[in-house]
Amino acid sequence: MSDESRREWVRRAITVAGTLSVRATSLGAHYLYVVARLVVVTGVLVVVSLLDDHSWGSVRRWFLLDGNRWSIAVLLTGVVYATLVALIGLDVVGMSNAGFVTGLFTAIISGLFSFVPIVVSVNQLTVARVVGSLDEIREQMNSVRQFRAEIEAVDPAAGVSSNDPGPFLAALVAVVDERVERLADELDATTGPAHDTGATFVAVLRSQVAHIQSRVTGQRQPIEELLVPMMGDNYPYNVQTARKLLEDHGDDLSPPARTLIEELKQLSIALDLLRQYYKALYIKQALSRLSRIVGYTGLGAFLIAGLTILVFANGRPLVAHPFVLELLVGLAVAAVVFPFTVLLSFVVRIATIGERTAAPGPFTPVRETPSYARHSRD
Repeated sequence: MSDESRREWVRRAITVAGTLSVRATSLGAHYLYVVARLVVVTGVLVVVSLLDDHSWGSVRRWFLLDGNRWSIAVLLTGVVYATLVALIGLDVVGMSNAGFVTGLFTAIISGLFSFVPIVVSVNQLTVARVVGSLDEIREQMNSVRQFRAEIEAVDPAAGVSSNDPGPFLAALVAVVDERVERLADELDATTGPAHDTGATFVAVLRSQVAHIQSRVTGQRQPIEELLVPMMGDNYPYNVQTARKLLEDHGDDLSPPARTLIEELKQLSIALDLLRQYYKALYIKQALSRLSRIVGYTGLGAFLIAGLTILVFANGRPLVAHPFVLELLVGLAVAAVVFPFTVLLSFVVRIATIGERTAAPGPFTPVRETPSYARHSRD
């Protein structure tokens, strides 16, 4: 082999080695990115599995009730996106076939055409229940006025109650707090089982009052911010405890203590009624708002899905940048999934509130006061 041929062979070898090195570096970075995301997801799952019952209960309560619905929808969408990118990176899901991508988004568009009208129909059913005859509307208004008058009669010094749900609830809870402290003072002069049972009753009421007061500012607030702190508070249990306290230890209690226990029983009934009324208001508002949001996000998802189909109509784009293409397709899938995650995040709270307040009055199913509720007394 001549020197010139040897030099030509060396140049070709160096060129091939450089090309392979660049491709290997790109491929290594790509899989390093995928592995890093898998490690993060695995770490999150391990942390969740190690949570104790109290911490896990707090996570569940955040997901079901306390958490911002938009944050939960974005979180769920992010999980879908990360999972899809990881599957693409591991070649479990391939994007090299343009026909597969167009078929996928065509199916999604078909689903959106069914999904959005169904959700909007739920809104129409809600509106249909709101509309009624004049007699029905008058009866409902009179019942609300009567309830407000009963609450105002408990504390005449407070004057006319507010029309806003937040200040009204704050005023009612303040009355409960004042009666609880007066009852605690009366129980100081009592001994024996009557004192112990009464002290437990006072402790439960104090805990419920403190929980609501920590979340209710007394200003105008959305209904859900008022309703969520009342979830898990077993008001029928308060009524039952007050009845048993008066029946079993009424003779050992002073007349003012008996009067205060009776008033707290009626106030617990009022809180239960108010929770049911706020629940009805919230569900009507939430379903109407949800229909509007799903309509907006559904339109955006339809446009993104249509644009993706048009991009892949002439074959696979960005052939020279497969990693960028995979990220963009993952974003497109996340965008079309977003209306579904929004629906899930809102429906989860609506269903949870409905489940926890399904039975007003003395009969309380077990699921209305779950094990991780703040005030579980079943």
